[in-house]
Amino acid sequence: MHRSPQHRRRGFSLIEMTMVIVVVSVAAVPLLGSLAQPGRALLLAEDLQVATNVAQACADFIVRSHHDGVTLYANITTTTCNFLPTTTGYPPVVTVSGVTSATVPACPSALTGYCKQVGVTVTKSGTKLADLSFMVTNY
Repeated sequence: MHRSPQHRRRGFSLIEMTMVIVVVSVAAVPLLGSLAQPGRALLLAEDLQVATNVAQACADFIVRSHHDGVTLYANITTTTCNFLPTTTGYPPVVTVSGVTSATVPACPSALTGYCKQVGVTVTKSGTKLADLSFMVTNY
């Protein structure tokens, strides 16, 4: 008995289908990884923006409190910004160091003890995101 070409249809075997699935899966892994990269970059950009805003708010508070007569720059401490409202997970850390005319010519020798180098660092999960540094002088 001889079969006609209409009856000779042949489908894909299970092995062929498995191989196609494996090849497509291997090709899809790098593609899906590259699609996730913009999402990670967006989250990092958001973290940087929030940290920068927190650092700037702390620096503004330090400068404003002097101009409003609340405190002298000589009284700035590491706890100066602790009571400011912050975004959870972005704590500002204030560092204060005295400067003299020998180390910073912009600080006149008559104002020794009144010039301060202030740094505000904001981290998230141990990663430094923002670092702001400025000098203040009582005048």
